[in-house]
Formats: sequence, structure tokens, C-alpha cells
Amino acid sequence: MAYAGCWLLAAGATVASGVSFGNIFPTPKQRQKVMLILGEDQAEDYAWRMQAMMESPFGQSYPWLDMDLKIEVLEGRRFPLVVRSGGGVVESGCLEVLEKMTRGCKLVGIDPVIMFSDADEGKNNELDVFARALAAVAIRNKLGFLMAQHASQDAILNKRDDNHAGRGGTALAAATRGGWVIRGLNDKEVKAANIPEQQLAEWKVLVNAKASHKSIDKKVWLKHEKDGVLVQKWPPGIIKSAPETGYKKNTRSENKKTVNGVEYGDVPF
Repeated sequence: MAYAGCWLLAAGATVASGVSFGNIFPTPKQRQKVMLILGEDQAEDYAWRMQAMMESPFGQSYPWLDMDLKIEVLEGRRFPLVVRSGGGVVESGCLEVLEKMTRGCKLVGIDPVIMFSDADEGKNNELDVFARALAAVAIRNKLGFLMAQHASQDAILNKRDDNHAGRGGTALAAATRGGWVIRGLNDKEVKAANIPEQQLAEWKVLVNAKASHKSIDKKVWLKHEKDGVLVQKWPPGIIKSAPETGYKKNTRSENKKTVNGVEYGDVPF
């Protein structure tokens, strides 16, 4: 699973439980209903990833039972909200389906964007149709969308983390309230972090790329722990304490299962 998919799972778990998973995001004021619509992997992959999160050091005391999180898995099938017509794009019937299935949710995550749109990624006028269609659903259902978009090759190769690091035109990024970029470490960060070369692939940084959204630090260090669980962690060369996210140990154990000596709640989908 790509880093964006792991990031969305952590975001969904945080909002649905009211407790920051992996200390990546600030703690929400209250729990909310969350739906994640994920396209690139099979249902078993996400179930395995969720179980790995549950069995991680964070997950063993995490309030899995106190969350309303539903995961819809497309398993490679496209779900285009806008389709090609007359040399451009128009809203499709899938948009109405999306609106109905997300009623009652406060956060909806989609990954990756390209599976939800037939718009030409290089044409801002077509991307804008897609962005406005999502915005209309968000307004009517009183929810927020969290989208994962592939980065451009230039952004990947040059470790760019600006608001327009996404692939294609700039209209989609311009239409959002906030934007974050997950990227590899640049040369300066590698030197400062003092991370062994064989471990560099395990580390990423999450950068707040859009100035209008300042609810998280400018840069968050991320590490893939055992089984790929994504958490905030400071590298050996960076001496700084993690920001307070309100994470608290959950000592309740009712309705939990024990597998190989590890307690965890039911997979919430």
C-alpha cells in the first residue's frame, strides 16, 4: 500500500475515534463518522493493514471500539464522478451515488483521485469541474473530503513539497482548503536526521504545503514501523519532542479479542 493510503487510514481512525493515531494529526474535538473509499488494493490488504495498526504499540491501547469508520474498497474498479462528453467532462451518475452513500459522514477520504475522475489531469478547466462537483456534495452533506493524489515526477525527483506538487494541473489544489505533501527526505534532511542508509526508505516527511491551513506543524517526520504502520517519530539526529496531540492510553478492554497475546478490537468494516 502506498504512503498516501496508510496516511488516509491513520486520518480516518483519528477522526472516527477522537484520538490521534500515530500522533500524526491533532486530536479532534469529538468523534465523527468517517468513510474511506479506497481504490488500488484488495479488501484483504486493507483488513491486514488495519490489523497491523491494531497490533502496533499505538494500536494496543487505541479505542478501536469507539469509532464509526467504514471502508469501501473498489479493488481496482474506477468510480468516475465526472465523465467525458462533448470534448470536456460532465458530472456522472456516480456523483449521486456518492452523495447518497456519504450522508451522515463528516469526513470522506478517496484514494487515488485519478480513479474518481475522467478529467484530463493537465487541463485545469476539467479538473475544476471535478473539484466543484465534490464541493457541491460536501456542502449538501456538510462533510469534508480528504483526497490522495499522485505526485508529479518532478516533485518526486526533486523532493518538492509545494502546494502544486500533485500531478497535472493546479486547479484541484487551488480548490482545496488545505494541502499536504508526503515525500522522501532531501539531502539536507538525510544529513541532519542521521538515519542509516539502509533505513532511509522507511522515513518520509509530511509537509503542510498550503499556507491557508495551519492546524498541523509545517513538517512532520513519519516512519513506517513493523508491518508498515505509519507513525510520527523523530529521527536520531533531530532532537525535539513530538507535539502534544492529545493521545491518551485507552485502558478499556471490553469486547476485545486476544490473538497471540495481543488485544485488539474488531476490524471496523
